[in-house]
Amino acid sequence: MKTVPHPGYRARNLDVATAVGLNAGLCALQFRMAQRKDCPTWVITLLSDLIQRSNRIITPLVLYRDEIPTTMEVK
Repeated sequence: MKTVPHPGYRARNLDVATAVGLNAGLCALQFRMAQRKDCPTWVITLLSDLIQRSNRIITPLVLYRDEIPTTMEVK
């Protein structure tokens, strides 16, 4: 038998990667905007809230992804 990547795992892993990338992008944006003297404080506050929200979805997505095996056997 041959072992191949599980298509469901790969699809769920893409969701995890998207969530992590979103969080990293928001963090980078917040850092860059905080360096500016002309950035309104509401923008930094909003970015902080969005970062916290995106942090909350990463762990459940990882747990959901890990419910299925990474590989499967085919004939």
